[in-house]
Amino acid sequence: MTKKVRDWPLALVSKSDGIVMPVALVVMLLLTVLGMGALVSSSTDLLTTRTQKQGKAAFYAAEGGIVYGTKSLDNLLTTTLAPAAAQLAAITAPSFPGFTFDAFSVVTSSPSTLITITIGPYAGLYAFSTPYTITSQASGTVPDNGTVRLTQSVEDRLIPLFQFGVFYNGDLEIFPGPSMTFNGRIHSNKDIYIGPGSGNTLKVDSRTSSAGNIYRCRKDNPSSCSSAQIKKTDGTYASLTYDHNNSNWATKAYQDWSGLVQDSAHGVQKLNLPIGTSSPIDLIKRGDTVNPADSSESATLKSSRMYWQADLRILGNADGTYNAYYKDGTAATVDPPTAVLTKTFYDYRQGKIITVREIDIVALGGCACKPANGILYVSETQNETNSKAVRLKSGATLPTGGLTVASDNPLYVKGDYNTAAKKGGAIMSDAITFLSNNWSDTNAANSSSPFSSRVASDTTVNAAVVTGNTNTSVGNYNGGLENLPRFLEYWTGRTFTYRGSLIDLWQSQQATARWIYGSPIYTAPNRVWSYDTDFNNPANLPPGTPKVRSLARAQWARM
Repeated sequence: MTKKVRDWPLALVSKSDGIVMPVALVVMLLLTVLGMGALVSSSTDLLTTRTQKQGKAAFYAAEGGIVYGTKSLDNLLTTTLAPAAAQLAAITAPSFPGFTFDAFSVVTSSPSTLITITIGPYAGLYAFSTPYTITSQASGTVPDNGTVRLTQSVEDRLIPLFQFGVFYNGDLEIFPGPSMTFNGRIHSNKDIYIGPGSGNTLKVDSRTSSAGNIYRCRKDNPSSCSSAQIKKTDGTYASLTYDHNNSNWATKAYQDWSGLVQDSAHGVQKLNLPIGTSSPIDLIKRGDTVNPADSSESATLKSSRMYWQADLRILGNADGTYNAYYKDGTAATVDPPTAVLTKTFYDYRQGKIITVREIDIVALGGCACKPANGILYVSETQNETNSKAVRLKSGATLPTGGLTVASDNPLYVKGDYNTAAKKGGAIMSDAITFLSNNWSDTNAANSSSPFSSRVASDTTVNAAVVTGNTNTSVGNYNGGLENLPRFLEYWTGRTFTYRGSLIDLWQSQQATARWIYGSPIYTAPNRVWSYDTDFNNPANLPPGTPKVRSLARAQWARM
């Protein structure tokens, strides 16, 4: 039996063919649209990526211009105290392959103002701030290569140096034997080695910053380590039981002290003197002539060097005589003659007879020649037989307005200093030695005098000190901060009270004998030392207070 195949109606077959064709066309159209969309999207993504790449390149070029301008300004400020408009205009754009700078400038828009620094390791200090604006607009040298314009605000901050309780240009070492608490801010442009002596405590009550590294072990004996106690923001102390050698130092130190302890790992930078040279000791060096009009020294050096700033200069001659000059180079007469005398005594640390130009502060105050601006410069010419130095006496009462005494020689202070109606006082010298109220030249006339003949008495000094020290090597400690002020007496059981700011900026060039403790040189006093908080008010600073410079980035903008 044959199965019959069903015949489908012709009309139904034709209708089916008519539906398939439009559906196919619609699908093809949709695929075409999707393909074109994908192509357009791909082209847009490529264009966007290309534009972003070009924009980033232009941004980086413009940012490079900002960095270059900032560095150039920093270099200019190392030799120029206050750059003129022409000097700023001489800072031209850098050269980057593939880009040109349509606009580039470094300008200052307003005069210096007194500000208080609010952030960073120097927060809380006041500074004389000069604002600068750096503009950098970079464009690609090929079509559509991007253009970006950036501006950066920069603050040139001049920070009066005596706001630091302790400031060292080199390595700072603090390892006092007796227990000690220090209330002033501490900074070093290099490393800090800090800790108490054996069985004692060292407490630090303020910020501690280092442009190098902070260590809790001794520089002269790295295996000997101890833990200073540093105050936290809540007023309690935390022990420094780890240091820069710790792999988590930056984070842990910031957490433990909330930014009160920082070093190079936290971005701390050097603070340099803007004196026009790389050698801080130039601050106290003699000028090249007497009359400033005849000097070949730079304007920046003349504006910073104490020799040029002093209203009165007393300059010793090789034959033992001296000449006095006013600031303008004209001769001055010192009257009464007792204001400036010559004395000799034996310095057991130096192992030499010292010939000093002795300045009687009270007698000098009665002279018409007294420095009107409160700055006195004294310098002695060295010879081969005796070491020359300067000594201050009768300094309990300083002149109205305060007094700064500077010398390129070692300087000695005899007796109480600036204790009556305390004023702004400072001493700057190659090295500084304090002699007690009980000091007698007769008892220290030669090296045969017994140690017991130089018994000190309680003495007080209120003055900022800028001075030098000797260097520490392995096994040879330089005495540290606690012995930056030098002594030549039997101080056991006696008290040396000091209030001021201790600044060590150079290695001593004349008083170079190394530190040695005990007979026949000295024994240590009870140290009652503190930072003079009166210096927190600019009106109380000593005349001619040096400043250190910090260049800080402020706001930036893309235009």
